[in-house]
Amino acid sequence: MKLALTNALLIDGRGAAVERATILIRDGVFEACGANITIPEDTEQRIDVEGRAVLPGLIDLHAHVIGGNRAQGSNRYAYETLAYQLINPDMPYRDPIGMVTLRTVPAIFEFVSQGITTIRDLGGRDFLACDLRDAIDQGLIVGPRVLAAGVPVTSTGGVGAWWGGEADGSDGVRQAVRQRVKMGVDLIKCFGDGGPDWSTLGYTDDEFRTIVDEAHRKKRTCTCHCMAEEAIIAASQAGFNSIEHCWLGTAKSAAVMHDNGTIAVPTIANAYHIIHDGPKYGMVGEGFGFFDSVGFGRVVEAFKELVKAGVPIAMGSDVGGNEAHRHGHNLLELPFYVKYGLSNMDAIKAATSTAAQVVNLDHLIGSIEPGKIADLAIFDGNPLEDISVVLNGAHEVYRDGRLIYSREREWRSRSSGYREAATAWSDFEPEGAKDSYRVWNSESY
Repeated sequence: MKLALTNALLIDGRGAAVERATILIRDGVFEACGANITIPEDTEQRIDVEGRAVLPGLIDLHAHVIGGNRAQGSNRYAYETLAYQLINPDMPYRDPIGMVTLRTVPAIFEFVSQGITTIRDLGGRDFLACDLRDAIDQGLIVGPRVLAAGVPVTSTGGVGAWWGGEADGSDGVRQAVRQRVKMGVDLIKCFGDGGPDWSTLGYTDDEFRTIVDEAHRKKRTCTCHCMAEEAIIAASQAGFNSIEHCWLGTAKSAAVMHDNGTIAVPTIANAYHIIHDGPKYGMVGEGFGFFDSVGFGRVVEAFKELVKAGVPIAMGSDVGGNEAHRHGHNLLELPFYVKYGLSNMDAIKAATSTAAQVVNLDHLIGSIEPGKIADLAIFDGNPLEDISVVLNGAHEVYRDGRLIYSREREWRSRSSGYREAATAWSDFEPEGAKDSYRVWNSESY
């Protein structure tokens, strides 16, 4: 199949932008791209994108898609759910496995409608994310490319223990990594904080190094959930490919990450939603008092230290990890990145080429270059001028050179989360809200 997209604002994911560009795709791979490209006579389909922005398919490095927005009801064990029952005493400890699976399907479609063509699922019930990955690859459902971590590794009683992945000691964590590889995971995730309030270390330096060593020996990347300075430094020194959150990071921990080449996945919008919307979803009690004392400003301060130190930033949303940060809100990360220090282009790179580097797939995805897989996200407006245009959802999305989403077709009625995200950003900054933030409130949609 030969396809040509013409009259595009090409934003290649590497830092270049070309107006009135042409993109040639042959058999699911980019063949040529740029200005003054000659379209071969045997091209089967030519599409004028009418000046829209064409980006590489976006990458979300931190998602919890299993169970959809019922993170606590479907993913976590009873003792974690007890805090949520303060407001909702009828919430079941765990949804039946069939309901968990069914809730996952509409959630996965929310990624596609936003232009996201690759995700890392960083923890969910059992190893259902591996099954989801295989179902998408087999064409059973439409969805992004899934890189599954399965059940994360955590210390006994540590953060994330509700998923049942507790392991301790050098031998114990090595066996845990091997078990996950046996189950078919694409990467290893571990929790670096002890819990439940994220202020203590979950593992010793030796345990951290063992997790990284075994993951890399099995040719898997690895990432570590860390909030506080001590955990961030320990995980970076151990050699994790990326660190999630870094909400209580400092100039010291940012400098260590920079020196070690560790990439940060900040999940800022998740912190914002937990603090501002968490209570209405029952996110109170043990484990959440942390946010009352810290506040969103501390998270922003930590992010600014990462930017100041020159730490590479990659986009991860953490949607589905709790009820407050819901599927469809993924790309709220990008306006926050721009507001607090990144350029529009660097924010786009965070969701494309830098994110691809984290998962060692930058030779295949993350940029529009000849020879790479033809993943594309087409947006109305120019995100280099106004990054918030991504909150309006994608116009069309291609994965492997094949159209998997079009706003003009019937699929659009199945996706609504990104409309909530556009409204949320408008509410966050009402004095600067533009019409594009409110487009989904119009009667014409």
